[in-house]
Parts: sequence; C-alpha cells; structure tokens
Amino acid sequence: MQTCNFRFLVLPLMTLLSSAFIYMPLVGQQVATGYQVAKWYQFKQAAISYTFDDNYPKQLSVAIPLFDQYGFKATLFTVTSPTWYLAANWAGLKTAAANGHEIGNHTVSHGDLDVKTITAQESEYSQAQTKIETEITTSKNVTIAYPSCKIGDKPTLAKYFIAGRICNQVINSSSPTDFLNISSITGGVNGINTAQGFNDRVVLATTTEGWCVFMFHGLDTESGYSTIQSSVLSSHLSYMNTNKSNYWVGTFGNVAKYIKQRNAASVAEVVVDADHLEVNVTDGLDNTIYNVPITVRRVLPNNWTNATVTLGGATVASRIATVGLQQYVVFDAVPDQGTITLIKSTDPVSNAINDNNRLKLTFSPNPFSETLHIELNQAFQYMIYTLDGRLIEQGENQCSA
Repeated sequence: MQTCNFRFLVLPLMTLLSSAFIYMPLVGQQVATGYQVAKWYQFKQAAISYTFDDNYPKQLSVAIPLFDQYGFKATLFTVTSPTWYLAANWAGLKTAAANGHEIGNHTVSHGDLDVKTITAQESEYSQAQTKIETEITTSKNVTIAYPSCKIGDKPTLAKYFIAGRICNQVINSSSPTDFLNISSITGGVNGINTAQGFNDRVVLATTTEGWCVFMFHGLDTESGYSTIQSSVLSSHLSYMNTNKSNYWVGTFGNVAKYIKQRNAASVAEVVVDADHLEVNVTDGLDNTIYNVPITVRRVLPNNWTNATVTLGGATVASRIATVGLQQYVVFDAVPDQGTITLIKSTDPVSNAINDNNRLKLTFSPNPFSETLHIELNQAFQYMIYTLDGRLIEQGENQCSA
C-alpha cells in the first residue's frame, strides 16, 4: 500500500499550535472554513451495497429478514412483466420498500438491451418505471440493473435513471466518472461463495475508500445465476454488523445520491457568535430525487465543550468526534432543507468518538513542538488553523511508493 508522508516546519507560535486542526477538503466542494463534508455517510471508510435481481421468492422471505436483523438496506432490481417466469410479489416488495429497501428497475421483459432499438429500450425503461412507481408510491424509481449486464443507449437511460449497474467485478471509486456504468461483484455459485470472500472484498474497499456493490439472484435451493447460500450471507452480514463502524451499508440508489450530493455540496456559515452558529447546506440538485442526508462536521469552537444541533426548532442527532488534535460536532443534513443552528452547550460529552483510526490518519510527535509529521494512506491537502480561525499553514502532498 502507498503511504503519504509529509514533514514540515510549523510556524513558531507554540501557544496557538496546541489548538490547531487539519482540514483536507474534497475537490470541487464549496465548504466554509472549519467544515468538512464526509466522503461516506458518518465518515465511514467505504460504502457497501447489496443488490438482488429477477424476483426470486427467497429474496423477500429469506434475504430481506437477514438484512432487517441488523438494520441494513438492500436493493431489489425487479422485472415487472406479469408473464416473467418469476412474477413480482408486489405485496412483499411494498413491505420491503416501507422498511427502507430500494425497489429498482430491471426492465419489463429482461431482454438484452444492446440488441433492441432505442424506441424498444425506452419502452422497457418507462413501462417498468411506471409500474414500480404505481405499486411503490413512497419513492421514485431512479436506478436500473441491466439484464445480463448489457447496457443500452446512454442518452435514453439518462432520461430515466441517475445510476445503472453493470457486472465488471471491480470496486468502484468514491466518485465514479460514469454513473450509468457502476460495477458489481457477483456473489454465489458464479462468483464469491464464502463469507470470508465477501469479507475480503469489503476490507479491500476500505483501502481505496471505494464503493463495493454485490449482485445476487436466488438463495439456497433456488436455481439460476449466482445463487447464494443463506448461511453464507448470514455469516457475512454478522461480520458487517460487528464492523459497522467501518462500513456504510446503503442501497444502490442512496449511495449514488449521496455521492452526487456530496460532490455538489455548498456549506455556508451565515451567522457566527459566541453561543450559536447558523449554517446552510445546499447542493443545487433536484430535491425530489436527491433527498438523502449527507454527513457534515464542524470544528467545535473554542470554549465550547458540546453542541446542540437544530433544524426548524427540532433537534438534529449529533455527536462529538475527535480527529487528530481537534474536536468536531458531527451531524447529518439533507441539503436545501433550511438553516441549521449549532448551539453552544456545556452538557457533558457522552457520545464522543475518536475518528482517527477511521481516517487512517496519524500525527507525530503528539504533542509536537517544532515539527509535525502527517501520515495518511492517500494524497491529501492540508490547512492548519487556530481555533480563532487564522490560517497558519497550508499545502498538499502526493503519495510515494
């Protein structure tokens, strides 16, 4: 693994350095000084999505209960034709959707898109989408899995979907360049078929802070492509639950939305005083589609021991986290929902979490005097501020083998 190391001379302001913090912004964001938008929900190391195709009955009767046991959400890519040999169980799909699982588009007929005319392709997308949204009224259908992993005409696809799944057997980057070509890894008899194999893939995803998408079809005795044993899936999900501080398990659609919202996010602090801060989080995207919370953190101001976060007078769940040498208040925000207020609190901190291991970021020596050594397993930019907001050092560093 590559490691980025950087050592630099700190300005001789030792009384200020004890309260400095390091901010590594994501490229393209318009984020106020002191704030960060998480690469993944709750600053986790990787995003993991589980997708199921073709309406196999045990997806609803066996797989979904396994996910529900841990509060994880999956995506069910559904063929909508009533003559498809595995006809959709709409009552079961409605129940799954009501519990937060995603019902995605797998076309009307499951025919290969690459041999259909554009008109025929569009009919497959639009008719399936209409059926799904008629049956599942709580959310929009904005994602598709291509039958047999054969993609159709992209301009036509883009009229209906924000993301589409293929089967390239690789882990996706945290910012894919083509959302209509999101790779998946096959699980089951035609792919990974052990719990350890799945565990190894999600661990690998953390090394690049990537997005790992798994694809399944039937379970246990159900015949067909990529059948997975429920015991294997259960063992793997138990591992995920044990290590849930590292992984965000999100539906295929929600992860795609999060990435696009994160990359478009603007965080503007509009009011600053000693006892409260007001901040607007916006993204300029279609709020009827892009409506998932993104995670934001703000350095805890000097003389604040805790903070309460509110939106429209209602309390927003938040926590205090330590990163490097600095404490942050961490909260989730759906962009474009109004002004968020951070209020100074002197309540004891009972939910503090040290995020340094999660970011794989190290500082030495600690405490430091004249020099500071930063080590991170990826290229980074840095800015060092005092708690009163003064920038005292900034720069960037690239990985070397």
